[in-house]
Amino acid sequence: MNWQGVWVAIVTPFRKGSVDVPALQALVKGLLDAGVQGICPCGTTGEGATLTDSEFTQVVEAVMAQSNGKACVVPGTGTADTEKTIARTKLAKKLGTEGALVVTPYYVKPTQDGLIRHYSRIAESADFPMMLYNVPGRTAVNMLPSTVEKLSVDSRIAAVKECAPLNQAADLIRRVGERVAVFTGEDGVFLPFLVLGGRGTVSVVANVVPERWVEIYLCVQKGDWVKARTTFLSLGPFIETLFIESNPIPVKAALEMLGWIDGELRSPLAPISEPNRKRLKEELSKLGLRSLK
Repeated sequence: MNWQGVWVAIVTPFRKGSVDVPALQALVKGLLDAGVQGICPCGTTGEGATLTDSEFTQVVEAVMAQSNGKACVVPGTGTADTEKTIARTKLAKKLGTEGALVVTPYYVKPTQDGLIRHYSRIAESADFPMMLYNVPGRTAVNMLPSTVEKLSVDSRIAAVKECAPLNQAADLIRRVGERVAVFTGEDGVFLPFLVLGGRGTVSVVANVVPERWVEIYLCVQKGDWVKARTTFLSLGPFIETLFIESNPIPVKAALEMLGWIDGELRSPLAPISEPNRKRLKEELSKLGLRSLK
């Protein structure tokens, strides 16, 4: 499995309360056409915490059928409970995905020792490649680089999606970057993260502009730093706007404006405010992105 490059934290389109499979598969096709290397359904951006096991299965199967081996499929399986996480990770394995994206347990605030026990238990029980997911702003727990270093002795810990500040990401890459693929989950630091030696990104922005995100990555691989920097900086205002409200509210609104999905969210998420909707529409227009409808 190729743990590197531009991966997408894909949204889950809903229509009248149910998963909109045709819209989801159309999104996947667009991402594949743009050249992305991986897709992560059912994560934060995919509103994974709201999905039943049957919906999780429906989403993963739809993504895998459309992807057809052209990109790695690594769904989010993490919960606040170790046993529930094991069950969903085993389900991902049964469905034939390449691995599982496992967020640190939210709300319960485990210690670093608790995190080691949590991930070790999942690895032993599911026996499946994992991408650890550290996002302190959402979970209220920060998995330290030293903790990941201890976990990385297990070969089933294949990757990390890091959403901590860039200095922590740098320490993480220094400690484990030779044996574990370190991805960023923060679109605003994508380019500097690659400069530090990161392997890639699990991106929200790439739902909307996958071609440009792939372009940045390929420019870095070729050593074309000027073009990479120019493209990345040109997207700065759009990136800022895409996180003006809680993810995935703005990205779903953007995809709705472009005619890809209905834009429906699951409670307790609410539709984007009108002032922010206007600002988002203006940024899409500046990028030359217009409705497909």
